[in-house]
Amino acid sequence: MVKALRRWGDILLVGHSNTVSQLANYFVSDGEKFADLTDLEYDFIYVVTLEKNGSKVERKVYKDF
Repeated sequence: MVKALRRWGDILLVGHSNTVSQLANYFVSDGEKFADLTDLEYDFIYVVTLEKNGSKVERKVYKDF
């Protein structure tokens, strides 16, 4: 039997330039998909918000935090 666990709070996921956008795209339903980052792009943070009706993904830069 598989039990669904419900967790609250923030989660930090870290990846490489060619995996982070793919992970973010998993949460983008019908919206525009994000391209893979180049090796020179290192300051993007993807903020994923999970909601009952789906999810929202925002791409921000480190200095915005």
